[in-house]
Amino acid sequence: EYGKARTLFQRWHAALTPPLFSVIVSVPLVIGWGRISSLLVLTYWVTLSGGWVARVARSVWGDGTDPMSVDSVTMFGDALKLPGLQVSGGPRAIEAGPAGRRQSITSGISRGFKAITGHPVAASLPPASSHVPAESVLGASGAHPDLPFDAADLDGDGWTDGHEELGGKVVVRRLTARGLQGFEDIAAQKDGLRNATRSYMVTVHRVPGNPQAADVRFVREDLLAIPTVMPGPSRPPGTSASEAVRVGIRQDGTYQMISLMETMIDPMNPRRRIPIGMQRIYIAGTSGAGKTSFTQAMLYELADRGDVVVWMSDVAKGGQTAAPAMGMINWLTLTIDDTYEMIEAARRIIAARSMELGRLRIREWMPGCGLSLLLIVFEEAANFATANRKIKEALTRLTEQARSVGIALVLSMQRPSGGNLSTDARGQKSTSLCFGTRDEQTSKMALSASTLSAGVKPHLINTTQPGWFVYEGSDVPVEDWPTPGRTFYVDLEALAQRVRAGARYRTQLDTVSVQAAGEPYRARCGASNPPAGFLSWDDDIPTAPGDPIAGQELAPVGLIDATPSRRVPRPRAGEDVLDVEIVEDSAQVP
Repeated sequence: EYGKARTLFQRWHAALTPPLFSVIVSVPLVIGWGRISSLLVLTYWVTLSGGWVARVARSVWGDGTDPMSVDSVTMFGDALKLPGLQVSGGPRAIEAGPAGRRQSITSGISRGFKAITGHPVAASLPPASSHVPAESVLGASGAHPDLPFDAADLDGDGWTDGHEELGGKVVVRRLTARGLQGFEDIAAQKDGLRNATRSYMVTVHRVPGNPQAADVRFVREDLLAIPTVMPGPSRPPGTSASEAVRVGIRQDGTYQMISLMETMIDPMNPRRRIPIGMQRIYIAGTSGAGKTSFTQAMLYELADRGDVVVWMSDVAKGGQTAAPAMGMINWLTLTIDDTYEMIEAARRIIAARSMELGRLRIREWMPGCGLSLLLIVFEEAANFATANRKIKEALTRLTEQARSVGIALVLSMQRPSGGNLSTDARGQKSTSLCFGTRDEQTSKMALSASTLSAGVKPHLINTTQPGWFVYEGSDVPVEDWPTPGRTFYVDLEALAQRVRAGARYRTQLDTVSVQAAGEPYRARCGASNPPAGFLSWDDDIPTAPGDPIAGQELAPVGLIDATPSRRVPRPRAGEDVLDVEIVEDSAQVP
């Protein structure tokens, strides 16, 4: 009815405008009222300008599909004249700047809508507040006209009772659509649900086995603004490393779980999943974006897993990442040559394991098959992958062959370009994590077009939120890929303690793999035989006799007064601090 009425009005307006304009201008001129004629012409053009302003608004903010929004404001200028008017995307919402004029806006929209359609309507605006009361999410009063099947009526049919997570920061409720509508129809209304409940974010997730239902998560605040401290292990000690590890929290309030083993639904038994190969996890992000925090969170989770052996290459940082977890690093390489030997040893292991799995009549590696899960982490892989063609080719072959024999790979680099990693190697990735990047081109290299088209912009994050990431993997539905997350903050001393405590649960590399790896592995493997010059977390830092801090402990940062020309008060008995004097003139420092 609204569309027909508006179309009819436009047709009559176009047909009557020329004769009416002629009458308005000609009659006063004939009778000698020139000034009145000019005033009428000015009035006419001012009236038309209202329509022009509305058309400009639609071109800027998008075509209005909701008669409650731009289209109705186009016809009536009461709301359009007010300062501070904004029209948001998605299901339309009109917000006013000055709080005192909110009633004028709503009454103007109501009058305009009634004049066009002949039906009364009560327009309303949400309060100008970012606070989200619990009742607005757990149960709303009345239906929302923007949504089908009254989806925003949280007390209506189709909604189940909700529950809170993360101390009330997230509310989860299940909605079942009616008739022929399904998950896609519910997902299309998440912006409207966010406006109706004034939530920070609303995400919609599939319900396995029910295509008409969706779990709707109402997030009340930004969960990524402050890093979340590692909450502890997600699995009991001795659990297989094939079980997912918890590395961070996502914006929708769910934990970011990453499995080192890819799985699929068993066609013989849909209730169980079967392995289809190991992960090749590629990590991209600029320096300082938090890639190391992901590796440390993963090592924290794996510290007491029962069947995993970890190898690591850290050519760029000299073992800085591995230091607190050295007790669980079975082989650490810090040079390009040693890393090449590690890759070649892994390729020999692949050949030996393939024969062993064939002898056991096993299609893919699985827990309990007698072979340990081997995880190889390449920190800043570009530092050795670009060294020479030989290493680049060996790494490419490794990514192609490791999938089915229980060898998982993690490759971290700042820019996953063809110069840093071959096209064949990049084509083998099964999972991608993109942290903050320096430019948009790097984001395009790391993420799919569908994720980027959803508005994800890692290059705008850069290093402002270390640990912020976007995850793409087969274990997460494609529609959830654009939801960002943030890695846990891992205290390094807590990581070292967990590595020590988990020693009794960890295993050694299986005999088949040890024999295939050969002498390069046996000469360098094990936490008791680290690379030359490497200091593990438990080693004492050596000091020379002339070192000014020999025999003293460094002062905690909080005990140093940074005010120029002021001395720190003398410590009380039992305190170990440095007596520091900060001076303004650097020439006074000997």
